[in-house]
Amino acid sequence: MKRLLLLAFVLAAAIAACGGSDDKDSGASSAGPVKITFWHGQNQESEKVLKDLVAKFNQSHPKIQVDASSGGVLADQMLQKVTAGLAAGSYPDVAYIFGSDVPNLVRSPKVADLTDAVKGPGWDWDDVYPAARSATTVNGRVRAAPALIDDLAVVYNKKLFKQAGVPEPQNGWTWDDFRATAKRMTDKSKGTFGTGWPGVGGTTWAISRRQV
Repeated sequence: MKRLLLLAFVLAAAIAACGGSDDKDSGASSAGPVKITFWHGQNQESEKVLKDLVAKFNQSHPKIQVDASSGGVLADQMLQKVTAGLAAGSYPDVAYIFGSDVPNLVRSPKVADLTDAVKGPGWDWDDVYPAARSATTVNGRVRAAPALIDDLAVVYNKKLFKQAGVPEPQNGWTWDDFRATAKRMTDKSKGTFGTGWPGVGGTTWAISRRQV
């Protein structure tokens, strides 16, 4: 039975933690190159970049050929897509998913266990940020390779903070600090709201904004 390898997109400095591979160890035979199906769930510019990277990999690794596609869904639906594929026995060799989805997917015995693999040469597992290692480890076992860690950004309006007499955000803030400050900065009569989430693209949190 083939195993599904998970690449995790973790919401938590971009970092690649996938070790290199030599063609002689790829399992390729005289019958042709090893073929790997890769579902990534990306579109637009991200998809173009991935296609370019895959094309360069295929060119430099003639004994390994990666077939990359979105998998027919965007990243937000990859969990459901892969889950259905695992149940039906029709799943890719590699899937790019959100780190938070790892615990759900590893319930299937078809998902690869990388615990021993990451100890090998080329991985440098201890160099990966602790948050990434934690996000891809379930019950003490490494079940995905961290592919990307994305920082959330908090943007605030210094002028509004000064006008309200509220201290500006500091390093070491907790979620409770964020909520309490957002509440203090809210003044509906002036159209000022303590926090807001963009309605389109991106994951930037804004604290203290004025409604236009």
